[in-house]
Amino acid sequence: MDRCPFYPSEIETLRKFDSHDWVNDGNFVRELAGRSGQETELDTKIKVFTSIYPDISADKLKIWANSKGTGFHASTNNDDKDELFKAFKTHDFTTDAKFQEFVKEKFQKDGTKSAGNALGLDKNLLSIKAEYYSLTAKRPIDLDEFKKWEEKQNPAQACPYAHLWNPNTNKKIDAEKKYPHISVVDLAKVTDNAEALDQKHMSSIQDHFQKAMEDENINAVFIHRTYTDNELLPTDNWFLPPLATTASTPEEIKASKAVYAAFIHLVLIARRLAVQKPLVVLANGKIDRSTLALALAGRDFVVTENFSVKMDNALFPFSPLFELSHLHRLKEGQVKGTMSYLTHHPTLVIRAPEALSVGLAQSFIPANLSNSLLEDMFVSSACPPPHSGRAVRSTYLSQTAYPGPSKLSPWNEEIETYFSPLCDGKYSIQELCDTLGEIDKPWSQTYSQGVRKLPAVLVEMKHRAFIGSQNNPFHQCLMDEYRNTTTWWSTEDCAALLLSKKESNKPAAKASDQRVVANLVNALLEPTKDLTLDDIIPN
Repeated sequence: MDRCPFYPSEIETLRKFDSHDWVNDGNFVRELAGRSGQETELDTKIKVFTSIYPDISADKLKIWANSKGTGFHASTNNDDKDELFKAFKTHDFTTDAKFQEFVKEKFQKDGTKSAGNALGLDKNLLSIKAEYYSLTAKRPIDLDEFKKWEEKQNPAQACPYAHLWNPNTNKKIDAEKKYPHISVVDLAKVTDNAEALDQKHMSSIQDHFQKAMEDENINAVFIHRTYTDNELLPTDNWFLPPLATTASTPEEIKASKAVYAAFIHLVLIARRLAVQKPLVVLANGKIDRSTLALALAGRDFVVTENFSVKMDNALFPFSPLFELSHLHRLKEGQVKGTMSYLTHHPTLVIRAPEALSVGLAQSFIPANLSNSLLEDMFVSSACPPPHSGRAVRSTYLSQTAYPGPSKLSPWNEEIETYFSPLCDGKYSIQELCDTLGEIDKPWSQTYSQGVRKLPAVLVEMKHRAFIGSQNNPFHQCLMDEYRNTTTWWSTEDCAALLLSKKESNKPAAKASDQRVVANLVNALLEPTKDLTLDDIIPN
């Protein structure tokens, strides 16, 4: 056995080297920032430590620090690396305003390297975090070493932000277990996993809602969807599929109006239910824009990383009118122009980070914990009314995780500058596109070119509809949404846009005289004075 190279009198000083608070040692941080390229972090530590404890030699410190596994001491240099990586991993980047500015500056500088859109942030987020943390903490993060360290901590995850979440696997809901105080709507069973939501499916959901409202023993209603082991990942599956509608012929439009009216009725019932009892939606998949209003009806909307909604929708460009036109009321501090930015964006897909950032969703839960959360909410909802809602909300809020950065956050300044005046009616959507087209940046070019590809009538209709609904009550917005949508279906522009979606070589829009467009939109949006929701809703 090798003889210990350290004298007993040196051991106590050497152990101080292990326990020294390097993170808060200002002299070490300064030395580390100014070190030469060949000087290692250990060299810097030894230089600083020997200036404090001159009786210990640098050679002895190197032997001590590199004697991993010899049993000479309990702590090694690896402990310091663990401490650094743990601090980096648990840093709250979400509320770090300086980090948000750093991300924005990085993207503005390297935007073209990131495919010219904010999605590039997602791919490079970890390296951006590491660069930021290294600069602010004055301690370099070796990403390769960090990834190896992280793999040892947790098994590999499907989502790039899953390392921020509890890695427990999703437990199955016990189908045999009964919760007499709740009503559960499993969309997989109600819709038979159909690719479109028809009147039969909506009637079944409506029955659940009606029974829950009439039964005093039901404290809460939950909407979720189960996925079988043989199905694709939920990311590729519908949570709420599109309405079974099309508008190619007058006959199809007539049938589609009936389906849409049934949906309007279902949303109204859902809103009434949510006033009486908590209506919780846990979305673990895609939602079509045409059916999004149902998911938002209860204002207890929980999403996973598999949630998404595509804003580009030729058939339902006004949905959901109330929630989108009232975005500035959903969340305190919301940039007013966010509504116009979202509703006109030609390529935007809203996912969990964006849904939370604008106030459409109330909580994020990792998909692998969604069933566990459901059961926890089932149990907490046993709390008798009127406290059931608070109990359920406390449950999902206490388990809320960080979903990753919102694609909207880096653009708040631009949204405020260019889109807030649009909401205030200071200029038209066409004038906005002209302004954006003159800005030599990928995001502005993508936005203005995308809007110009749409029919001018649709662009103007959307602009007026959303701006004009900002202060309207829910029932008025719902009626206007139905009227605007079904009016749009009857136009030649709608037919041309639908055709262009099927045949990519067909143009969706042509240059139009703005005066002609304005007159046409005036006629299309002329209120029908005698139209009420009772006229829309089926008997």
